[in-house]
Amino acid sequence: MITNKKPQLLFCTCLFFASLANAQTFLRKIEKQRTIGAANGSLNFQGSISSGLGYGFGFNLFSINSASVCVGTNLKLGFENRYGLGYLAFLADYLSPGTIEESNNLADYAEFPAYIHFNYGYGSSHKSTKRFGFYFGAGASYLITGYAHDSTNSYPASFWGISADAGIRFDHFELGFSRIFSIGGALPGLPQPAFYQVTLYSFIGSWEKW
Repeated sequence: MITNKKPQLLFCTCLFFASLANAQTFLRKIEKQRTIGAANGSLNFQGSISSGLGYGFGFNLFSINSASVCVGTNLKLGFENRYGLGYLAFLADYLSPGTIEESNNLADYAEFPAYIHFNYGYGSSHKSTKRFGFYFGAGASYLITGYAHDSTNSYPASFWGISADAGIRFDHFELGFSRIFSIGGALPGLPQPAFYQVTLYSFIGSWEKW
């Protein structure tokens, strides 16, 4: 028996576009946070500094008065060397090969985290009227960096880790501190790898205007 499937197809198509429209409306209503700025860190303070640019994005799961809980990420890309010159050292070596000495060579720096944060005060949600705020939280992260294991070379390193971070927010700025504990075991010369990091970002909530 041949059945006419056009009504079912039309119904499924209408349902799909209605669901898509509702999803877009829901996403527009979600309060979001965005950050962009600079990041600097060091692996066990082993005589070298990682520096680069970062971009963060998160959205609130829920908010109550001047507090909220959000999830998100904070991507970072850059370079590591002894003096923390990052992109400046990369640009100098690119324009004039050999500028960077062997004892000050570059290593890649990148972080790919996922976090959950508790926010209070400024930056938490549209409900807060406070001019100062803070956050703290934890998550998981994959880190790529380097460190000075001896007096002449910078060695690359990468590992998965558990992260803990906290920071303050005020007038469209965010100052943050974090530590990533390696769950992948020891590195040469580092029995307990841990990456310490400071970030300075420009902050904007989806409910704000510049």
